[in-house]
Amino acid sequence: MVSCLIFKDSHIESTHARTAELFLSHVEINKEHDKEAKTTIFYMYHIEKPIVWQAVFNLEMENVIVGYGFGHSKYEAKKNAQQRLHIILREENIMKKL
Repeated sequence: MVSCLIFKDSHIESTHARTAELFLSHVEINKEHDKEAKTTIFYMYHIEKPIVWQAVFNLEMENVIVGYGFGHSKYEAKKNAQQRLHIILREENIMKKL
């Protein structure tokens, strides 16, 4: 199984990326930058979901916006993480309007 975390570059500082890496320090992370989508993507392989969920919770407690997803392939995990990030950003925009 592949796990994926996606950070919108406009919502992340270098300290946030280091914080994410710290929360997942015991896991091998493949980091990519998608210049077109302006995102930073972390891929992790063969990691249990609760570890990812805990890392996401810890990041959210630090006010870091992150999408996460899981899949049998890198593509599927990224797609699921993008969908979750889209939902979070949409909800954030709605809250700002209230």
